[in-house]
Amino acid sequence: MIVKLEGGLGNQFYQYASAKAIARNSGSKFLVLSRMDSPNDSRRHNHLGLFKIRTPLVNRAKSFMLRLMFVNKWGLGKKLRKFAKKQGLSLVHDPENGFYPNILDGISGNILLLGYWQSYRYFEDIKEEIKEEFQLKESPSDSMNISFLKEIQDSESVALHIRRGDYVNDPYFLENFGTCSLSYYQNAIKYITDKVKDPHFYVFSDDPEWVKSNLKIDFPHTFVTHNLGKSDYEDFRLMHSCHHFIVANSSFSWWSAWLGSREDKIVICPDPWFAKDPMKLEDRVPNAWIKIKA
Repeated sequence: MIVKLEGGLGNQFYQYASAKAIARNSGSKFLVLSRMDSPNDSRRHNHLGLFKIRTPLVNRAKSFMLRLMFVNKWGLGKKLRKFAKKQGLSLVHDPENGFYPNILDGISGNILLLGYWQSYRYFEDIKEEIKEEFQLKESPSDSMNISFLKEIQDSESVALHIRRGDYVNDPYFLENFGTCSLSYYQNAIKYITDKVKDPHFYVFSDDPEWVKSNLKIDFPHTFVTHNLGKSDYEDFRLMHSCHHFIVANSSFSWWSAWLGSREDKIVICPDPWFAKDPMKLEDRVPNAWIKIKA
């Protein structure tokens, strides 16, 4: 069984974790189709290689052939997929509308998993193993991230994540995914401050200037902006090291909260997750998370 990684870091986490669990349940050998060995490459998909991933990669020759199956020019990809199917390779797509524990029923042979697989219920049974693998291999090397990490660990830190970017600028994303409202964040802040003594909010966003101008936080807070656009994995380390979480409708945000290690952590998430969401919220988020109107 091979999983094709795509998208940003949070999406890759979903694909890797779900595929590993699906492969284990079916008794299949598991490989990853990705160039995770190039962390200095600016493309987002290489950052997964910075984590303690234990699953081997597809070898370079096979990786090249598999990726050719998705080349749109000259009908090449379509022809190769048809050929691969005749050779016993099954392409299994995530239905993307829920959790399907028996997704491989009636399917045998070699399998290539495609899609995002964004339900934690696929990998719930191996969560401790996944949490170990999704730790960065190296400690932060720059003084600013070292300082922030210590502050976060030594305080009642709350990661507050606001995603805008393509959710706002792309009409399709805006209509189907949407953004969390300011009232969602205000209500979430109130919930936290009613429950947590002396909270300190650490604000992460791809549009910090908009947040500074529009979101009022009457409690100690810090905007984390120094990693923006270059080191999303460093922001991820800082976020999941926080004690409590106010998440956006973002896979990056989801994973930071899910990996948070505190037993008494409070996680607040938007309801609904997306403006138009084919998946039930209980398939997306654990029952213990606090749902607040998006």
